Amino acid sequence: MDFRARIRLLVIFFLLPLFTHHVAYTAVMPREWNFMTYMSNNNNLNRYGITNFRQMVQVGSNANVNLLLQMDTLGQKEISRFYLGKNSPVLLSTQTNTPTSFSGTRDNLVDFTQWGTSNFPAAKTCLVLWNHGAGIKDPSIWGRTLDHWRDNLFVMNKETGLIELDRSKQKKHELQQQEEERGIAFNDAASAYLTNEDLKASLEYMSLTMLGGKKLDILTMDACHMAMVEVASQVKTAVKIMVASEEVEPGTGYNYVPALSIFSRPGIDAQSAAVHFVGAYHAEYHSTLGDYTQSAVDLTYCDALEASISRLANSLIALTGVSNAGDPVGFKMLRDIRFNRSLTTEFFDNDYIDFGHLCKSLITRAQAYLTTGLPGASAATQRQLADAWNAIGISATESLTILQVMVLANAVGRNLRNATGLSIYFPITSVHSSYARTEFAKNTTWPAFLDRFIYMRFGGKSPSTEVTHTTKGCSEDCTQALPCTKIKEPKNVIVKTPFTYTISIQTS
Repeated sequence: MDFRARIRLLVIFFLLPLFTHHVAYTAVMPREWNFMTYMSNNNNLNRYGITNFRQMVQVGSNANVNLLLQMDTLGQKEISRFYLGKNSPVLLSTQTNTPTSFSGTRDNLVDFTQWGTSNFPAAKTCLVLWNHGAGIKDPSIWGRTLDHWRDNLFVMNKETGLIELDRSKQKKHELQQQEEERGIAFNDAASAYLTNEDLKASLEYMSLTMLGGKKLDILTMDACHMAMVEVASQVKTAVKIMVASEEVEPGTGYNYVPALSIFSRPGIDAQSAAVHFVGAYHAEYHSTLGDYTQSAVDLTYCDALEASISRLANSLIALTGVSNAGDPVGFKMLRDIRFNRSLTTEFFDNDYIDFGHLCKSLITRAQAYLTTGLPGASAATQRQLADAWNAIGISATESLTILQVMVLANAVGRNLRNATGLSIYFPITSVHSSYARTEFAKNTTWPAFLDRFIYMRFGGKSPSTEVTHTTKGCSEDCTQALPCTKIKEPKNVIVKTPFTYTISIQTS
């Protein structure tokens, strides 16, 4: 008997006693909430799926909420769908070897949500996408890359007593593969995943066809790296509130016992539920895990944020064009922020950085420059830099203001104290081929800034020609074997031109 077969028998052995009701089920009355979990666990996270299944059953549906769940049979193209009563899960259907019988496809996600919404009417909907996640990139190398995610990345820090990400395993662009689209919900047995387009199309179909044109109240992604500006833009047309993590999640993910406790009370609105999910995640990990994030984000403000980021990108492009006697001083100023760990929060995939922290650092640097200038620069260069930094300060302040309104709740571990709730794609070697197809890239000038930054970093050369140096105190693999022009922040900055930008946020 092979390994997968043995695992499947173990799963059946542990779960069979729970399946006391099979198909014999009477439809419930309409309820306030449907909490629908799309558990794509046909991969190395399967054992955690069983744990989370048991947690949900421990809580169970009640007069306020229907707990509905789909999960895979490990190693098979088979899915099972459950109504989770308290300590009494009901297996309502099983599909095997059909076009919709395995997770990780658009057809399957649509079929699951159609099944749930048509059989279990509810006023509000929370959809959980449970699986591996990769932000905007797809680590689709079946049986290899995925094995490195979540549970295999954490080690104990003996000094702090906290479990932390093993940064020694962090390699630049380790996850940037030849596959062309971002993915979530990976199914190893079927070599399938939900692409960028799949996610958007599935959620929009659910919103328009199943919910009568209403948006999903909450989309929760119990997966890695999904709390991104770009992901928010991808789902904004179909979702009100997104709950997700900027960082890698541990394999255990949510503890659904405290997470679902919010539904013991009637009259729970979407914002209260989303904020509660973040609080439950924080309570689960704050005393044991050093690297975690979880945030609830109001997607109503996505259009305003996109417009602001375009203005910021344009200002950053202008900065990179400022030179002093042939020296690209503007680009170097920006480079020194991007590669300074105290000014930029990188996540395990170091192409992803916290957007709010970046904005704060840009604002601080703008204030510092307008106070001290750049010693030795010509008068013309000083004027150009002043104009560029003033524009950056205004647009970064605007973006940060919108971000702070969007983020309803944010929880972070002690190693990620500067994380503010949403990350953004800021690669340092190359832009993934799929990025241009994302809604965010189509709607903003951020990709033009990324192209400009990478071009400037390599001096117009291919990344393969990069020369590395290790000057003490420099956190970048610089493009030339020269000392970095790191500008230290003044300790006591007297701000002559504070950025007090007032904006009127337009919502969709």
